[in-house]
Formats: sequence, structure tokens, C-alpha cells
Amino acid sequence: MRALIPALALSLSIAAAHAANETPKKVDIPDAASLIGQTLNDEAQFASGVDAPRVTAEDWNYGFAFDDPGLQRTASTRDRGKGGGLIATAELYNRRCDRAAKTVRFAFSGDERFALKGTVAKGRYAEGWVFFGDALSFEGTPTKIKMELSENDGALYVALDRARMRQSRQVALCPSVTAAPGKGGRCAMFSLAGFARAFDFVCEAK
Repeated sequence: MRALIPALALSLSIAAAHAANETPKKVDIPDAASLIGQTLNDEAQFASGVDAPRVTAEDWNYGFAFDDPGLQRTASTRDRGKGGGLIATAELYNRRCDRAAKTVRFAFSGDERFALKGTVAKGRYAEGWVFFGDALSFEGTPTKIKMELSENDGALYVALDRARMRQSRQVALCPSVTAAPGKGGRCAMFSLAGFARAFDFVCEAK
């Protein structure tokens, strides 16, 4: 998942171009569940993911994408605030995620709102706060998080509570505890409408 954000940005751009031209290239995409435990050669992985269509589930989209280290099931949504960023999660095409895991790892295209700490040699990271909310408002008590920077793709990687992501309708990543969602545009805010369906594809190959 080292270059997930750039790969998904490219996939979304291709999807948008196809929608505009209304002449999408036909791509033979295998059933996700049929690939569990299988091994595809590099050419087959590339062919299945490089131009794969995206499926829309409310505010999320999901599908196959070709990325380092290969074909992956991915899901993502865009920041609905002022940042215009992306949050995404992925799993290799031939395995399911750990069903017992309490968190889900996401790649987040952070920006200057999230100040970096640490060093390149030892690893750079940003600290932040995550707010979960229902359809109308966010909760008052956030949770502190650590987001590790990937020097390869420039994305911040963060583990978020799996149950809360499924149960909530929106989530905000904020640079400080006082930067409440919706105030001054300092938080990256993401809808979770459709996340459960998209995550079933990524995690369970459903």
C-alpha cells in the first residue's frame, strides 16, 4: 500500500474521463472472492487493476487497483471539507483482512494543517485527533491519534477504530483537540455513508 494515494487518484481520474467520454474501455475483472488464495502473475495483476472500474456505494467508491506491491482491493472517499484530500484503505487481492483486528489502516493525503515531527532517519509523523459523528453532528470527546508519514508516497498512515468507522456516519481528522470539525476548515472531514459496503469488498472480498 506504499503508493496507494497516487494510484487511487489516477484511478479516479481515469473513471472521471470515462464518464465524461461515455466510452469506457471494457475490462474483464475477476470476481474478488475467486482470487482468495490464488497467485496471479504480474501481467494478470496489472491487467485486472490498471484500468478497473470503480463501484459507488453512497459517498465511497471501491474496486481493484494496481499498486506496489501488486493488485489490491481498495476503497476510498474524498475530504468534503476545504482540503480536498483522500482517505483510502486496501488489501492484497489474494487474502482477506484479519477479522479479529480492532482497527483499520488508512492512507490519508494530509497537508500543511498537520505538522510533521520526527526525522527522516527515524520516521516522521503527525499527531492529530479523530472525531466520530452521526449524520448531523460530531461527538464532543475526540481520540488522539498518530499518523506515520510514508516518504514513498507522501501519505499519512493511521489506524482507526473498526467498529466506530462502521457505526458512525462521518469522521474528522483534526490537527488539534481545539480544531473542532466544521470550524475554520482546519479538519479533514469524511462521510462514512457507504463505508460499510466498501469495506466488505476490501476486507472480505464480498
